[in-house]
Amino acid sequence: TVADVLADTLTRAVRGQAVVERVATTLDFDFGAVTSDLIVSCVDPPGPTSAPLVRIPVFPSPPDLDQVVAAVRLERDRNIRRRIRTTLTTLIDPALFVRLPSAVSREDALALLCERMLRAGYVEEGFLADVLDRESRSSTAFGGEFAIPHSMHMDAPATAISVLVADQPIPWGSSLVRLVFLFALSPDGRQTFRDVLDELTRLLSDGGQTRELIEAGTDADHFMAALVGLLD
Repeated sequence: TVADVLADTLTRAVRGQAVVERVATTLDFDFGAVTSDLIVSCVDPPGPTSAPLVRIPVFPSPPDLDQVVAAVRLERDRNIRRRIRTTLTTLIDPALFVRLPSAVSREDALALLCERMLRAGYVEEGFLADVLDRESRSSTAFGGEFAIPHSMHMDAPATAISVLVADQPIPWGSSLVRLVFLFALSPDGRQTFRDVLDELTRLLSDGGQTRELIEAGTDADHFMAALVGLLD
C-alpha cells in the first residue's frame, strides 16, 4: 500500500537516528494521543498534536525527507538536554552551594568546597590533593568567568557537584573566575561527567548566561531556578 511504501521510505531516511513506531491510515486518527517524540503526517491534523509535527506529501521528495531528518535531530537534541537538565538538578546538592563575599585564592576556594563535600560524605580524605594535582597540570577555567575543577580519579563514593559563586573574581590560571562547579566522580560517573561537562561549557560559553547565573546565585534556590531556566 501507499502507507507501507511511505513508512519504508521514512524508515530508511531516519535509520540509525530514529524508528517508525506506528503507521496510521484512518481519517479519525487522534493526533493528541501520540506518545512518540515526533509526528510525520501527510494530512493536516484536525486539532492539537501531542508532539511536534512535520507535514510532508504522500510522495516525499529528498528535501521533504531532509526536513524529517532535521526534525528528528532536533528532537534528539532536546531529549538529550532534558536528560542532562534532570541529571544536573539531581547532582547539584543545595547543601554544598557557597556564596562567597570575600576575596580568596583558587586554592582556598577549592579547599572550602572539598571540605564541604568531605563532610557530606561525597568524597574521602585526599580528594583536595587530587583536585589540586589536576589543576597543577592545566587550569580548569574555560577562558570566561567559570571553572569546572575535578579530580583525575573517579573514586568518589558518589557523584556530586558543589557550586561556588564569588562576589570577588578568583585568579584561576590566566582567568578571573566567579563561578565554580566542582565535580566529585564515582567509578560509574564517566559518561555523566562528559554529558554534563559538554552541556555546561555550551551554556556558559555565553558570557551573558554566566553572569545571569552569578547574579541569581544569592542562594541555592535562586541559583538552581536560574540554571534550570537557562537549560530549558
